[in-house]
Parts: sequence; structure tokens; C-alpha cells
Amino acid sequence: MLNWKKQCSNINGFNGLYEEMTSGNGLYILDDVQMPDTCGNAICTIEFRYYDEHHVSIRCVEAPVNYTGSCPQIGRWLSSGTADFDSFDDMKDFLLKFRTDCVPEGEPVSNEAPCSTDNQTEFGANPPRMKYDRDSLTIPEPYKGFVKLDKDKLLLDLTSEIFGQKDVLEMIAHLVYIFLGSKGKDRPLSIFLYGSSGTGKTETAIQLVDMINRQLPREAQRYIYRDIDCTHYTHEGDISRLTGAAPGFVGHDEDGPFAVTEDNPYVIYGINEIEKAHAEIATALMEAMDTGRMATNGKTLSNGKAYYDLSNCILIFTSNISVDDKKNLGFMSSDVATEPQQEEPENLSTPLKIIQLSNAAKEKLAEAGAFRKEVLGRMDAVLKFNKLSGEAIIQICVKCIEKLATKKSKLYITEIDTPILQEFINVVANNSSGSFGARNPKQYANSYFGDAFVRFSWNHPDYTHIKVSGTLNDIHIEEVNE
Repeated sequence: MLNWKKQCSNINGFNGLYEEMTSGNGLYILDDVQMPDTCGNAICTIEFRYYDEHHVSIRCVEAPVNYTGSCPQIGRWLSSGTADFDSFDDMKDFLLKFRTDCVPEGEPVSNEAPCSTDNQTEFGANPPRMKYDRDSLTIPEPYKGFVKLDKDKLLLDLTSEIFGQKDVLEMIAHLVYIFLGSKGKDRPLSIFLYGSSGTGKTETAIQLVDMINRQLPREAQRYIYRDIDCTHYTHEGDISRLTGAAPGFVGHDEDGPFAVTEDNPYVIYGINEIEKAHAEIATALMEAMDTGRMATNGKTLSNGKAYYDLSNCILIFTSNISVDDKKNLGFMSSDVATEPQQEEPENLSTPLKIIQLSNAAKEKLAEAGAFRKEVLGRMDAVLKFNKLSGEAIIQICVKCIEKLATKKSKLYITEIDTPILQEFINVVANNSSGSFGARNPKQYANSYFGDAFVRFSWNHPDYTHIKVSGTLNDIHIEEVNE
């Protein structure tokens, strides 16, 4: 590529030069053009004269000192200073030949014959060498079953998707960081998250999968997510659906949710509404939390074992426990369940916060009769998700609209006017009882914006950039050129 003077910076290479020369009528003169070699060093200064498509000339204003080629035409040009051509392409081939035969400064002179101009580009036969800082590059260590996570990045990624729970997410990131960084794992990481519905407990488990996988080495097997809805395990006989039916019984060939660990031992389980599970489910899960093994109910796996290995898994238990929840199912004891308040200690390190908050929550939940002590005692952490604040609601509203456009209609919102966004926030705030958390904004976003996004996407390419304005009853969408 030629290196033009500042006043000719809009010209890019030979194609740009040709377009510039042929754009007008009559003589075109371009002087003081610096032509670089294959390393980017200026090798000569040229003056171009374009008379018409059959007459082009170039004059060598300042000849190079390191031309080593043997082309007679180039030699005459350098000695006389001027060369005429019958076409622009002839001139281009001439300069490419000249450029190839010039030895870059600091490079040894080659005894080989000059390169042919066949199949050359405007960069010449030898393209410029890529520069890089070798001393700053390292070779990644091979995967050894543990991961050196960037804890700060994990927290940053989580807080970009889960709003209003930064303190809890910081503790979760710390626990995951330690667990994945451990070389020897003999039991899963068990975290119990409780609090009002819609505050982000299950979403945290789902997002953890993607956030962890972003930092895993390329050769490491990826984590996957599996959901266990405990409302399907409220009876004693439901244990067979969790572990698999015993040989000879109905459903023996059907796999339970833990069967996936045969193929991929790296699973994050979202065990939701755990307070509704039967006591037999509690017993089975307690064994898994203790030993890292989940019995297969007599079934022999492909590896010859009669248990699922959960030692590399992360178990996220969730509960929507509240003062109105008075059921006595499974994990819960016979007393009435209440929702203990979890006050965060100040000026403590993250590990001490986890210990103090978890111990306090375990005591309060056990005293309130919410969960059995032997279950709570096996949890690595028991953390409360707080009710969403006003700022969190605003962030969630914006995120819901943005995700609705991107995921369902493949549109990118680059701007949304404040009046329509404020109107949407008012609707969410005025029509939410407070008990459904972030679920209401998602539903309202789909109700108000879904139709407009879908209709706009029908007539526009995927991932068109848009601006949203108007009112909720009259939404305006326009394409934005980025």
C-alpha cells in the first residue's frame, strides 16, 4: 500500500490512486508520494502524471540506495528519472516489480532472482511482517481438573445480569472460586439461597454456568445446567424419579436428572423450592452433599459403579420461604416457617461474612422450624436474597426490554427515550404486589413491547440497530445507522 501525503490521505493503494486519477478530465498530477518497502520503510519519492488511459508517466524524485534488481527498465527509470506507460496497469506492475526488488533496510541482500509479478497484490510478493511482543506472550498451562478463576471478573459478570444482590453474589463468587480452584474434590459445592420469589436465586444458578464457562481453558469440559423442580418430588415414591427406578420396576430405563453426570461430570443443579420436597429426597441429597455420591437405586452404570459421581457438581438449593409459607413438607419440620432477616456484618472479609451469615441463618431457620438441622448443617453456605430495591427495579426493567428485543426479535436497542421507559417503570411499580420480584417486569415487557418488536423484525435484517420512542400505547421503532 502506498503511503500518501496528508493532503492525499483519502487515497488508499493503487486502486484508490486509479479512481482518483480517472475521476476528472485532463492532466492529473500527484507529487511527493512516499513509496514504502515490504517493511514499511520509504524507499523512494515519486511524482505521478496521468494524461489519459493510454498515457501514464512516473518520475523518480528521490531514488533509493538499496535497489538490487536487474530489470533494465527500472534501471533506466532510476537513472533518467522518468518512465512512460501505455496503461495504468502497466505502471502498477512496474512499481510492484521495483518494490519487490528493493531490499528493506537492515535486511541481507538475496542472491536469488527477482520475484515474478505473477499473482502479486498491491502489497507486493512479500507482505509486511506482522509485529508482536514475544516477551509478553505465554503458553497456557494444560487443564489439570482445577481452574484459576478470575474472581473479580466472575462477580462483574454476575452483577451485570443479577441486580440488587451484589453482596450475596460476592460471597457466591468467592465460594465458586475456591471450589473450582481445588485440585481434589470429594463432594459438591452446596449453596442454599432463600428469599422472596423473583429476586434472582434460580437465575443466579443459570447464569453461573455461562460465567464459569467463559473462563475455562479451551480443553476443559464445559459446565451445563440442570433444573430439579421439587414440586415434582412431594411424595415418597418420587425418589425413584430422582435416582432412577430399581431394576425390574416401571421406569427402570428412564434416566433421572443425575444421569447426565455419566457423560459430563460438570453440572450446576438448580434445586428449586426445596421446602416442598419429601423427606426421602432430603435423605438422598444429604448423602450426596456428604459423600459426593448419589445412589442409582441398584442400577449399574457404564463405568461399573452403582452411584453417580457429583464431586464436581455445584448444587444451588433455592427456597421462597416467607411468613405465609406454613407447609410441612419434606425438608421442613413440624413448626411454622418464618422468614428470618439476615443482617450483613460490616467490615468483615468475605470468608468471615459467609461463615457468620450462614451460621446465623441456619440457627434462625432451624429455630423457626423451616428446615431440618441435619440438612442445613451440610450446606456450605446459607444466604438470603434481599427484596429488590428501586434502583434494581429500574435496571431490571431496562434489561427485560433489551433482552426481549435481542432474543425474541433479534434487534439491538441502541437508544430508548426516557418518557416511554419511565412510563414502563411506573406500570411495573404500580401493578406489582412485591411478591413476584423480577418476574413481573419480564411479563409486562413482553405484553407492551413484544408485538412492536416482532412486527418490526419481519421487515428488517437480523440485529438491526433501533431506537424506541413514543408511548406504551403507541410505540415507535426506527432504524439507527451505526
